[in-house]
This record gives sequence, C-alpha cells and structure tokens, in this order.
Amino acid sequence: KENLGEKVIVKKTFTLTMNGVPKNGELSVIPDIGLYNTTTFVITCDGWTDDTTQTENLEFEFTYFEKNTLNNKYLSKWSKVNEVYSNFKSQ
Repeated sequence: KENLGEKVIVKKTFTLTMNGVPKNGELSVIPDIGLYNTTTFVITCDGWTDDTTQTENLEFEFTYFEKNTLNNKYLSKWSKVNEVYSNFKSQ
C-alpha cells in the first residue's frame, strides 16, 4: 500500500523498573599486599543481594583506576562471574 506524502506519527512507551543498589556483600582482594605487574591478585565479590534480582543473576564489573594515566581500566566487563585474577599489567 502506497501512502506518499501522508504524515505518520509514531509513539513508543516502555516501563523501566529501577531497583535498589546491591547490598550486604563483601569485596575481597588476596593477597593484601603485592607488586604491580608481578603479583597475581584474586578479587572476589561474595554475598551480594538485590531487591529484585535473584543472586545467581547478578552481574559484576571489575575496574581499577590507573593513577599515572588517570583512566579506569577494565579487568572484566559485566558478567555473572564474581571473581577475577589480575596482576594489573597494562593491557
């Protein structure tokens, strides 16, 4: 069907439900002390809960701030994996 020159108005609506921030969890880093680019650190998030998301569906993102470049560096982007290993070697 051809509707040349006819004006069409389209409206979209959606519902976005916001929930609270995760809580009750812990962030652990093992070992407590090490050397940049040498020591492998294990960074783990455990015990986090959220008002609407089941615990097994929570996603984690691990970053760190690199002072000499003033940039955030990603160790992992959003994932259900709650643990990363890193020696913070520049990537």
